[in-house]
Amino acid sequence: ASIVQKSKSLILVKFSDALDWSLIKRLAKYLAIPLLALLLALLFLPHILQESTHRLIHYDQTFAPKAPFNFIILNKNFRVPQFESLKVEAKLEGESLPENLSLYYQGVKYPMNLNASKNYEFTIKNIEANSKFRLEARGYLSDEYNIDVVPNPIVSEFEINIIPPQYTGVSSFSQKNTGDINAPAGSIAIWKFETKIVDNINMSVNSKTYAADKFSNGFGL
Repeated sequence: ASIVQKSKSLILVKFSDALDWSLIKRLAKYLAIPLLALLLALLFLPHILQESTHRLIHYDQTFAPKAPFNFIILNKNFRVPQFESLKVEAKLEGESLPENLSLYYQGVKYPMNLNASKNYEFTIKNIEANSKFRLEARGYLSDEYNIDVVPNPIVSEFEINIIPPQYTGVSSFSQKNTGDINAPAGSIAIWKFETKIVDNINMSVNSKTYAADKFSNGFGL
């Protein structure tokens, strides 16, 4: 009975009556200014919002301040054989260009040189593995560029098993990592190669070419 009595004493209030419309109207004119600024930015400066959104999504990346000029890389690609050199060629475009351009590679800053075409160049030597580099001018950094290293094929070891003719009475023997063979005439020579990143091996002897057979651990001929 007490619950019923208390419920009758409750006063129902409409949501619209609970709002202070005079206060809302006073606050609305202050909110209109930032909303108008946001609308103008969307219309005339969409790249600002796009860039900010990109940075929020890719929060784990490092973003350098944008330079007032453009770094232009002239290389078509950065694919290089292992332990070979890569010549990086670049130029700058825009107004008030800096006089010097540098290249950051493995934590070291290298000055780039002007060539006959008035472009900047620098040669990265003896590249062993995939790596990255950036350009720098007047304190501004370019995007990172990836160097794709293609491993060189390697013959790590080879062995020659020599089987002399029976009439010679010479026992079979083997020798490693030397191409000079001292054996009786008519001997059979069996070559074994241990390789890395090799698809096929061909051997030329007296103007004739022989293809080696491929096995799980190397090649044989």
